[in-house]
Amino acid sequence: MIKKLNIILLVLLFCSSCSQPKKSEEKAETIPNDTKSQSDYLGYLRVDLDKIMLYSDTINVFNLDKSLYAGIKGDTLKVGGNNYNLIEDRRDTLRKHISSYSFDPQYNIFILECKGAVDDFYRVKMNGVFKLISMRNKYAKFENLEDFVLSSMPDLSKVTPLRSEPNDTASIVDGYDEFYYLPSKLQGDWLFLECDKEYNDCPKEKESGWVKWRDSTGVLIRLAQTY
Repeated sequence: MIKKLNIILLVLLFCSSCSQPKKSEEKAETIPNDTKSQSDYLGYLRVDLDKIMLYSDTINVFNLDKSLYAGIKGDTLKVGGNNYNLIEDRRDTLRKHISSYSFDPQYNIFILECKGAVDDFYRVKMNGVFKLISMRNKYAKFENLEDFVLSSMPDLSKVTPLRSEPNDTASIVDGYDEFYYLPSKLQGDWLFLECDKEYNDCPKEKESGWVKWRDSTGVLIRLAQTY
């Protein structure tokens, strides 16, 4: 019998170019400029809440003027002079202060859309506006769209079925929706998947296949984060 994985479904959104925020005299957690342009940082930012809580370390979120908006130290979120426990406080309470692409501290998930970089800060989407997270912080990892797709779990559907070859007319793998698949490689608009043998007794005819992950309209597949 197939073991059930706990997954959180995420609808993947495209990132677009954004204008630069106003510079400030204040410098917080900055590092020297590198050679990458703002467009090189269009994608997603993963925050490693697991290690932050494990080592009682810190990550800060700044407003565009570099003033501090919120900080996470260990399992404590501090915002507006108030402290909240990431594990004990309700999700809806926490999400009033941090609303992002995916934020679920109970399962160590904190992902933000990254809309470029400015003054050695990632420019991220939070609470419907832009915030900044320092590139220096070792717990913030940037992933471009392709890397993000490869590090997530596709949620296959009738709209995005598993096919035997990377084309729209290839045969659909029968019973693909009964198994979990992990991404292996990208080939243009197609993603090669392999049956997750850790959670499935994978029949040979269902060991792998292709799914179309995007087209001219944008990203097609839904993605999940596992815990």
